[in-house]
Amino acid sequence: MSNSPQDNLNDSVSIVVTGNATFVSVAADNILSNPQPINIKSTSNVPVNIDVKALDWTSTNGNMPLSALKFSNTITQTPMTTDDQNAITNLEPNSAQDVNLYIQIPFGSLPKNYSTTITWTASQVT
Repeated sequence: MSNSPQDNLNDSVSIVVTGNATFVSVAADNILSNPQPINIKSTSNVPVNIDVKALDWTSTNGNMPLSALKFSNTITQTPMTTDDQNAITNLEPNSAQDVNLYIQIPFGSLPKNYSTTITWTASQVT
């Protein structure tokens, strides 16, 4: 019985995230913004699931909920939370998929600069 080169490989999980979502001069009118695409590329040698979460907004005296930020790779937009949520299921090795970010600023949100950090996490499909 001979070993193939693949028999000696360890599983590798890694991703490359490209894109920058900047929403400028968006009115607090509860209307969904245009999508801002973020590209997630798997550089893994196994299929991976991709989760996403964000930190609460950083602003001075702002009152916009984090759930105003939404993500989607389908038709439905999912409100962002501080907990991991699945964004992509079963991303194949060396493939890529876009995840769109949206903002939907609720009525009454104060006109401030808001920023957050978004974390994308890959895990091997089991």
